[in-house]
Amino acid sequence: SNFRDAYKALPRPPFGKADHDSILLIPAYRQKLKQEAPALRSVQRWSDQADSTLQDCFHHVDWDMFRIASDNNIDEYADSVCEFIRTCVEDVVPIATIKTFPNQKPWIDGSILVKLKARTTAFKTS
Repeated sequence: SNFRDAYKALPRPPFGKADHDSILLIPAYRQKLKQEAPALRSVQRWSDQADSTLQDCFHHVDWDMFRIASDNNIDEYADSVCEFIRTCVEDVVPIATIKTFPNQKPWIDGSILVKLKARTTAFKTS
């Protein structure tokens, strides 16, 4: 191997009547899956109903109220509008807790996992 201490060598008895001993090489690294525990993450579950509720909420807001309250200070105006939008999103969009594993790619979600499992079972049955 090109890497020092990449494997742990364990001597084993020779095969059959061979005149040399065999060596079992065990990798010294631990898999990423075994190095870290699964993490719990909170994600927002967007839906068409949440989109329409937010659009309706934003349609009926008096946006001039934020401008008047900020006394034409652009920083205060931006902060107050962003905070209002963030509050509305937190109130409307439900939050789900999911478990992610260390070796899981970030783009893999529940719908993709279902399709992958269906593909695997289709290959196994045919």
